[in-house]
Amino acid sequence: MNKKLKFKYWLDQHKDLVYGYSLKMTGSEMEADDITQETFIRLWNHLDNISVFAIKGWLVKTARNLCIDFFRSRGRNKVYQLNDELGEIPELTEYHDPLHYAQENDVKTIINEKLDNLPETQKSIFILYEYEGMKYREISKSLDIPVNSVKVYLMRARKRLQKELEGYELQETV
Repeated sequence: MNKKLKFKYWLDQHKDLVYGYSLKMTGSEMEADDITQETFIRLWNHLDNISVFAIKGWLVKTARNLCIDFFRSRGRNKVYQLNDELGEIPELTEYHDPLHYAQENDVKTIINEKLDNLPETQKSIFILYEYEGMKYREISKSLDIPVNSVKVYLMRARKRLQKELEGYELQETV
């Protein structure tokens, strides 16, 4: 298989993963686009040196490093809003009401703010596990840390989010 076909295959397979991860890490569509593009440029440049079995982990690790560079260049103190994932407003039925959707959107905004306050490693692992659906071993290989460390960081992230989100709940609508 020639290089162009291999690259196109890996791009099609993993562009959503890299973009989604970058978007959740930076909170900026423009930065996520740039990080995704740079990640795949680097893949093109190193494609012949990367094992087929390591591509996914390599892409995540590269995207993570680019996100870290992004935070370093901008200063970590700046807070970025993560995009809400409600998408289109669904058709209202007897089971859906505007108050519920407004409250749900508020809760997502609060969760995103709290997620942005996590230390980089916890945030990264939480996003890869909870949002991207990666397994412990995949995360471990991607970030070059032991599986048990992945579990510990994920547990710490969950506990911290749970503690910071105490008292927030959707109001029941009548």
